[in-house]
Amino acid sequence: MNLVPVGVVVEGYRDRESAPRQGIFESRLSKIMIYEEFNEGLEGLENCRKITVLYWLHLSRRDVLKAKPPGEKMKRGVFSTRSPERPNPIGLSVVELVSMNENILTVRHLDAVTGTPVIDIKPFIREIDCPDV
Repeated sequence: MNLVPVGVVVEGYRDRESAPRQGIFESRLSKIMIYEEFNEGLEGLENCRKITVLYWLHLSRRDVLKAKPPGEKMKRGVFSTRSPERPNPIGLSVVELVSMNENILTVRHLDAVTGTPVIDIKPFIREIDCPDV
């Protein structure tokens, strides 16, 4: 498996402690810079109001198999939680695409820290991504 970052969060939260548990709980703006070799892949993204950002939680532990969700008393299997500590620490946020200036995306509701590698971006399509809502 060869995972290659396509960009990086250049304006995010200062550190993990200042980031919200989920990006939807905060409305601050963040900026993502897409690396030059992937710029062509941005064509058409400006037409999306919401996008899904997948990112590598590079500050997270990878040896955790049980986690205690906020507000709960007991740990449970990490795959039944949204904990950032997991074997493959992949973050996922549905964000509002506020603006796009060449290879810089300004988004709202991203819960990543500055320096977080971005591994993919996809359009959010409500009928496909949450058909029962």
